[in-house]
Amino acid sequence: MFKKDQATREPAAEPSNRVDSLIGQGTVFTGEIHFQGGMHVDGRVQGSVRAEDNASALLTVSEHGCVEGEVQVPHLHVNGTLKGNVHCSEKLVVLENARIDGDVRYRLLEIAVGAQINGRLIHLDGETHDASAGPIRQTQSEGENGDE
Repeated sequence: MFKKDQATREPAAEPSNRVDSLIGQGTVFTGEIHFQGGMHVDGRVQGSVRAEDNASALLTVSEHGCVEGEVQVPHLHVNGTLKGNVHCSEKLVVLENARIDGDVRYRLLEIAVGAQINGRLIHLDGETHDASAGPIRQTQSEGENGDE
């Protein structure tokens, strides 16, 4: 009745409710960010954002926030703009003002009316759920090589 990996998978860790790092509105950060716990973005990040090996880490991008680069986190709440590929190993919440331009890998997904995702949605069921996994790779779709 259950697949072996479904029956043995431990419940996902709850996201952190605290904010350990804040990029304030009007602030532009250029470079790669590695964080633990909770991070809130009201400003602009130009570079990748990654959670260090922490299953409860949460990245929140407010409606004023923007991240231009790859995002690799276990939990992500977006109400602003993400321009780049997203790897969310646990739960992705896309709120009504959100716009994501890039491919999105997720395990659990919640999308509000009005949100936009311009890219591929790739469910992580059966894959290793590790936010520190490598970047999303472009794969050849069926039929592109002439086979149907």
